[in-house]
Amino acid sequence: MANIITGGLSFALMSADSSAKAALKPMNMVSREMRKQDPDLELIERAGMYGGNELDHAGEALAKAKEELKESQKAARQEEKAEMEARLEEKTAEKKAEQESEEAAEQKLTEGDKAAENMVVKQVQTAGALDGTGRNVEKVGSETGFRMELSARQNYSAMIFQDKIMGMRMDLRG
Repeated sequence: MANIITGGLSFALMSADSSAKAALKPMNMVSREMRKQDPDLELIERAGMYGGNELDHAGEALAKAKEELKESQKAARQEEKAEMEARLEEKTAEKKAEQESEEAAEQKLTEGDKAAENMVVKQVQTAGALDGTGRNVEKVGSETGFRMELSARQNYSAMIFQDKIMGMRMDLRG
């Protein structure tokens, strides 16, 4: 989060504080004179005027501090909003890249499965005599073996694909 304590705000607050402290002494003097039996009215008037001026300065500085604080908060909100938008765009880009890599890997896996299936079919067709059902009499057991081999290759390919995806995710997070 952004720092909302700006130079202008700090200066305004310190000015208000120093003006308020400067008003204390004349106001205490007025208070002491008022308690007396025969107060010095001229002294009360001068001290009251000086103290009142200092309190006015403190009020102006406090108003300026409020204004500076509002501006600082507004700037902090805008900065936070910009940071959130940047994070959102970054996450969107990450998800898009992840999706594209998954689609590419899935496409490669599908192409590999088709190639393995075509290889098995060619091997069965070129292996020898076929019976009436179109099956190779000599290789009926082998066809089942080829299918099992194809299934094993698909499972192996799926595991490799999963490992690659996990590696990509770790790279993106790192």
